[in-house]
Amino acid sequence: MRILWLSIILELIWGCAAGVKNQSKNPAENRYEQALRELDLGMFSEAIAGFNEVKTKYPYSNYAALSDLRLADSHFEQAKYIEAADAYRNFLRFHPNHSDGDYAMLRIGECYYEKIPSDWWLLPPSEEKDQEATKQALRAFKDMIKAYPKSQYIENAKESVKSCQQKLAKHGFYVANFYFQKKEYVATKMRVDFLLNNFSGLGLDQQALWLLAKIQQEENNIKGLGTTLKKIITIDSKTDLAKKAKALQSND
Repeated sequence: MRILWLSIILELIWGCAAGVKNQSKNPAENRYEQALRELDLGMFSEAIAGFNEVKTKYPYSNYAALSDLRLADSHFEQAKYIEAADAYRNFLRFHPNHSDGDYAMLRIGECYYEKIPSDWWLLPPSEEKDQEATKQALRAFKDMIKAYPKSQYIENAKESVKSCQQKLAKHGFYVANFYFQKKEYVATKMRVDFLLNNFSGLGLDQQALWLLAKIQQEENNIKGLGTTLKKIITIDSKTDLAKKAKALQSND
């Protein structure tokens, strides 16, 4: 959201400066800036009407393309994330070479990110819920990074990718632990392998490996257990799980 307001503020400042200089004689620019101010004030109906007017009256103006983008922003600011994502995609389809393409792609990811289940004390933890929105957000952010590796928004996209990966890692560990508690060890090992192969380094490696170590201990897999315990200790020898791994090594 901060990205949107920064973009709008910069446009308004630029527009005001231009207005002082030449009284902004371009009618498309005038109408666009009026709608932009309405969007800034949360007057969504008025802003949407203004942007649509620019598109209708001045379809070949640069402000028509910008109005397409701001219509998508208007949906986003009203928490209409599905409509916003579709509108950003339409902007990219009709204006594939526009300088704001990176912004539109980032916002598509943010639309899905806003749909990710959140933690609320009356409801189950977010990692227990369906993560389809997280996967869609992750794909969208990765697409943006691939398409615009030098974008001014690249760090925002990278941070969002990491956040999505952490959420998926927590969900993966929750599912692995669920199967472990039910003593369904084959399913547990599959989930642990998936977590370690796809989301390693996000803070759950030791916990996942500890589940694997307990299974290997149960199955009397001495060789595999020894390897897993070493991995746990190597990650961080000072954690409680590392201390448990060392104690288990001593017992063996």
